[in-house]
Amino acid sequence: MTLRPDALALGGDEALAALESAPAPATRAWDANRAIIFSGDCRGRGSSRLAARARAQAGAFGFRLVHPAAGCAVPVLHERGLAGPGDLVAALGLPGGRTSGHGSLVWPVDGGSLEEILQRGTFKADVPDIHRLECRGELGPAVGGVDVGLYVAGQFGPDGARGALLEFGGAVVDVMAEGEREGMAAAAALCEAAAILCAPGTEAEGYNALFDYDFTPLTPQFAGRGKDGAGFEVAPLAEVSHAFVRRVVIGPAASGAELRAAARVLAGKSVHSDVQLWVSPGSRQAHFEALAKGYLMDLIDAGATVLPFCTLPWAEELTAAGAAVATTGLCGFKVCVAGEVEVYYVNSASAAAAALAGELCDPTPLWKKLESD
Repeated sequence: MTLRPDALALGGDEALAALESAPAPATRAWDANRAIIFSGDCRGRGSSRLAARARAQAGAFGFRLVHPAAGCAVPVLHERGLAGPGDLVAALGLPGGRTSGHGSLVWPVDGGSLEEILQRGTFKADVPDIHRLECRGELGPAVGGVDVGLYVAGQFGPDGARGALLEFGGAVVDVMAEGEREGMAAAAALCEAAAILCAPGTEAEGYNALFDYDFTPLTPQFAGRGKDGAGFEVAPLAEVSHAFVRRVVIGPAASGAELRAAARVLAGKSVHSDVQLWVSPGSRQAHFEALAKGYLMDLIDAGATVLPFCTLPWAEELTAAGAAVATTGLCGFKVCVAGEVEVYYVNSASAAAAALAGELCDPTPLWKKLESD
């Protein structure tokens, strides 16, 4: 099938190498105003070299350059007006770039497809199986988009949706804020879907499979390593006991909704003495909105360290021996899995509650108390 992308999002050495090897097209087949290069995390090793290459390639092809952007391609594309609902975004070299809670479809491509896009404005792609997930009901206290995504990922398993497109819709998705949708899409990507999209209700035609979920009884979830050390397992936080954590990361692409939830839990309190808490907003917009509304000050007063937007702590610091980690982002989860430390993927309210207690816990009782006060 031939597809014509509405925008390009490129990042990292893989994408820059593909650009360097691509011959310059005789005529420009794409809208340069809707193409963007992410030059990587400014705290990462070798970032100066990467940024220099990105600047050169951005200038050569007329692309915009954004620095840094560790896994936050979709929010920035929408924030800058480069993509919108219904758009197809071709992405190369961006971790987590195949998920979108904004109504656009982010499609991973390789170097060959990128060259075809630059020359012709189109690329050929195999159409994956399309699974429609109808999400009914109403989410309960302290339950967010991440919990919905984790639950779905747990239902499919580590490879259960490999190569498929997951389309989320229904009443639960319709009322979610964009940041919650983004968190849901990122968490659901654990099951290795080719792409993930949030879409309104449509006719039940053209899908390879239909799944119907009632999320009213859903409680806060977590994902951890599989028992055999491979893959992952998902379970309700209410079933966990004595799972101690010493590092908590709210990010590295925390939305305004996630920052608000974390600040609500932590306001007027202090993190556990044995816990180090980092917070990283997902964009400048989320950062300044949280600053203006006082969420960042609540988090800082509680003991959090606020990082530049879309940034993880140093890998060595995050994965220090014996330091179990709770994180709200797919990127942080994968870094910790690669570092062979105990890691838990949770929503922002659950992460904040873990920072207070020094261990994983169900934030529902605390959340209900906050609602009643």
